[in-house]
Amino acid sequence: MHRRRFLPAALTLVASTLLLGTVAVAPAGAAAAVPAEDSPRAACLVITKQGGGHPTIFDRWADVRNDCGRHIDRVTVQLDYHFDPTCQALAPGQSARYHWISTLQENVEANYAYECPGP
Repeated sequence: MHRRRFLPAALTLVASTLLLGTVAVAPAGAAAAVPAEDSPRAACLVITKQGGGHPTIFDRWADVRNDCGRHIDRVTVQLDYHFDPTCQALAPGQSARYHWISTLQENVEANYAYECPGP
């Protein structure tokens, strides 16, 4: 009698596991299909330093280096709750400093550098 109850429960568990495993794999495969170089957030755009206090305590800045091995026409940094600084061109191996004004309440820092979308 216990075998009769166990078999349907075991089959349901196996079917559920297979179904959930298939569903969990599908989104990961879809996300991996986008090449990293097509993403505006390129790993080869590196924030090397950031800080504040020049010329005032409200002036924040971040230095970005282009390690991509190619010229990029428009690069900037991403800021939370703030307008991103103006995009600048960066040659391979070149660095640029991006400035923005923050308040004492914000103390905004750059999260990452990215290639700006075209005009």
